[in-house]
Amino acid sequence: MMVLGSSFVGCNITSDNDYKKAALETLEERYGEEFDIKQLGGTFGALNDTKKLVCYPVSSPDKFFYVEVEKDLSEVHDNYINRIMEEKLNEMLTPIAKELFGEEVKVQSYFAHKYNEYDSLDMNVVDFMNRNDNCTYVLSIFVRGGENIDKSIEAEKISIFGQKLLENNILSTNSVSIWYTKDDEYNNVESKYYDIIFERSVAKYYLNADKIYNTAWFEIVDKKMINTKEDIINSFKY
Repeated sequence: MMVLGSSFVGCNITSDNDYKKAALETLEERYGEEFDIKQLGGTFGALNDTKKLVCYPVSSPDKFFYVEVEKDLSEVHDNYINRIMEEKLNEMLTPIAKELFGEEVKVQSYFAHKYNEYDSLDMNVVDFMNRNDNCTYVLSIFVRGGENIDKSIEAEKISIFGQKLLENNILSTNSVSIWYTKDDEYNNVESKYYDIIFERSVAKYYLNADKIYNTAWFEIVDKKMINTKEDIINSFKY
């Protein structure tokens, strides 16, 4: 955990601006880029008796993350490393997804709260996930189209994708969703994804016949796929 300098500790805290300043200056020092505040308060946190904020990098305003500042300004805790690692995982898995589902596919991931892992910046994403294997990782594969898919063929692709996750030592325990999206939704996956996550409504948002043609899923538990090809076929929504 990063301990703040004497310019913060011991000063008279008179307003929320003190917490904002402590958060933003610490984040910039920690990650070497500029940040701003999305929300002050109104969130649940992992720690007790802290001031809670939602921040975002100015370079990517959609990529919110959580920050907690100790009431005496002595420490700032954040989980921005999750956004960094999500991007690494998306880049790693996109070529694998394209081999199976074609060129028009997008990978989006979301890592649940994990504070104070900023010492992991230079770590590769697989090592990071293995180090934090008690965290929750959400993985969504968005495929353009799919109005008349052959569920058996698609289930085989999905099963192979799951095996490739295991071969690459990714996702020791989690579920993966595949969304066969209509054009408008596919084109806006990146711009909408984190806003949807922030509202905690990914499944609710995409489980809509106006947005998708179909969806399926599988689950990995203890580094094993627990769903057969037949299970995946039966998981299709439509």
